[in-house]
Amino acid sequence: MPAHHVETAPGLFGPLPGVEPWLNKDESLLIRCEDPEAAAHAPARAAPRLMSIAENGQAFLTDEEASQNYSRPDSLHTPSCISPVYRNPQGPWIHIDADGFISPPMGQAIVTLVREELLAAGITQACLVPAPWPRPSRDVWIDIDWSGLR
Repeated sequence: MPAHHVETAPGLFGPLPGVEPWLNKDESLLIRCEDPEAAAHAPARAAPRLMSIAENGQAFLTDEEASQNYSRPDSLHTPSCISPVYRNPQGPWIHIDADGFISPPMGQAIVTLVREELLAAGITQACLVPAPWPRPSRDVWIDIDWSGLR
């Protein structure tokens, strides 16, 4: 059985090039691997769950938990949108719109979910990296199925 090794490149969810680090973080995730077609489905399947990850790295599992969070004045930040999966010669990529703020715990939880989906798709060797800057074309590869979103 092949070893599972999905690594995360330094700089994933780090500062954008040419932008003050405190101002904005890179919200892209590109998957480099030998089977980009299979890999492209991993972030598409993970997207509805990615929307529920809070800045502390915890996921809201129920509608009630999410509603309670959003009604609090000190609510925890979650992504507001996940892009479709885009095609790039280097591999599939997504944009996670978190208003420029992907905290380290949120980033780790995102990586964990995408890694789980890659392994479920049979991808055993991959590297998760930021998409190139400036952004490559936004050629949609796979639209996200939002029917599973609470």
